Amino acid sequence: MPRYFLALALLLGGLGWSPPVESQSDAERWTARPDARAPVGIRGDALLAPGTFEASYRMEIVNFEGIKVGTQEVNPILVLGDWDLVPLSMTVQQHALELEAGVLD
Repeated sequence: MPRYFLALALLLGGLGWSPPVESQSDAERWTARPDARAPVGIRGDALLAPGTFEASYRMEIVNFEGIKVGTQEVNPILVLGDWDLVPLSMTVQQHALELEAGVLD
């Protein structure tokens, strides 16, 4: 049992430490300019320099529960007056792989 706790502590300690990413460690490249790179999730935000490549993968999982109009809950019986089927929950899983190449100057 002590081995289990030691392994778990080492694993969690290793997850807490990670080497800095290149863009985080190179402070000279950071800029507060309005035409700098946008946050993650914004696509098509910048042009790549010629001969450079960029790859990214994004995964998103969204869970929907209940029937709402704005922030108000709606009774499924009311919805059945207009529709034959009333889904009460749904999970959406989306994967996006982006490969970009800079070709023009």
